Amino acid sequence: MMRRSVAALMCATIGVAGGQLSSDDGALTVEVPAGAFDRDRTLSIQQITNTAHGAKGRAYRISPEGLRTATPMTIRWHYTDDDVLGTDVNALTIAHQDSARLWHVYKEPTRDTVARTLAVPTTHFSDWSLVAGAQLVPNRVTLNVGQSAQFQVVLCDEFEDPPEPEPVPDDELPGRATYTAPATRPTPNVVTVSARYRGEAAYQLLVANVTILDDAATCDRFRTVQEFRAEASFDNFQFSSTADARTHAGTHRGRLTGTLRKVDTGPAIGFWTSAGIALESGFVSIDDIFSYTPASGDGYTGSVVGSGPPTTPGRLITLTLDYATCTFDLHSSYTVDAVLLKNGATYQGPLGVGELYLYDQPIPLDQLGGTIEGKRRVPAGNNPEMTNYIPAHDVLAEWNELGSTNARW
Repeated sequence: MMRRSVAALMCATIGVAGGQLSSDDGALTVEVPAGAFDRDRTLSIQQITNTAHGAKGRAYRISPEGLRTATPMTIRWHYTDDDVLGTDVNALTIAHQDSARLWHVYKEPTRDTVARTLAVPTTHFSDWSLVAGAQLVPNRVTLNVGQSAQFQVVLCDEFEDPPEPEPVPDDELPGRATYTAPATRPTPNVVTVSARYRGEAAYQLLVANVTILDDAATCDRFRTVQEFRAEASFDNFQFSSTADARTHAGTHRGRLTGTLRKVDTGPAIGFWTSAGIALESGFVSIDDIFSYTPASGDGYTGSVVGSGPPTTPGRLITLTLDYATCTFDLHSSYTVDAVLLKNGATYQGPLGVGELYLYDQPIPLDQLGGTIEGKRRVPAGNNPEMTNYIPAHDVLAEWNELGSTNARW
């Protein structure tokens, strides 16, 4: 089975022996059993705009659309804490959209609460989404002390001839209530709001999180922070690069963990760095191949392979914070002890893997208490002044980069 990755599009060629293909974030996997295909088929999975009623998270298109098999395949969804927030595992299921753009829900998916997956059989490909039959919305909200928010239980079940609603005060509507934050910030400052919903089989507890802040919380709180416990990581990153007669492709993965100390940069900007501090843990891997094939014939081919703890020099995390705009820049650089093979010659030692750049990232209100965390999709690139991941190359050239990765901090 052959795999390739271009941006968020994941592809695989699967034949009569069967196989599987996962989305770029690993959330959705299609499993094809032996004998389902009568010949090689090229499958693809790509994220799309989610239009499903009761949707949780992303939606994906599995192609070729309309392809049907005599032997059922399996759609397996890996759910997360964010997917369950506001609903219940037993209320989660999987839905698919037909050619008329109507969504159809599987009533009884196979649930594995240990592996945290839902699975359903299918004999066709189309658009797919994780959905919840009952949700408490909003499932996450940030309030200042004394502020209020309204919560409501939203159902995605279908009813025949629903009764005509009568105008009543919001707080008297079934499944709707108002929560008011206390007058002082509690410790811890994240509380839960819950509702009991009677499903078809049993009661389900729907839980939402409320983060409570002091009045006028701002990024000024970070001015007195002298150290951050930091972690920056990115998932398996498959990329391909071209430049003139040069090619470079591979798979990278990295995680750095350690302490960042503040450096005095003036009243407007805060700057913390791991420079001069031994990182406490982490893991970096690289598996690249490259070539240079000029018309003159005087070229080369080679590979870079290595995995293990991050090495020096080259491993680094820096955090820059703008107090006025409440945005931050995060830069992390990854190196590992690797083996470089080039036209038969071998070199072993610390080699650069790549650098992760995050620019102008907003800090959510619920993180103003001292923790900055999040995740986002980051494309491959070659510009150190924009958000991207820049894989290290063996030559300086204008590279055309394809690929992306999930960055976390």
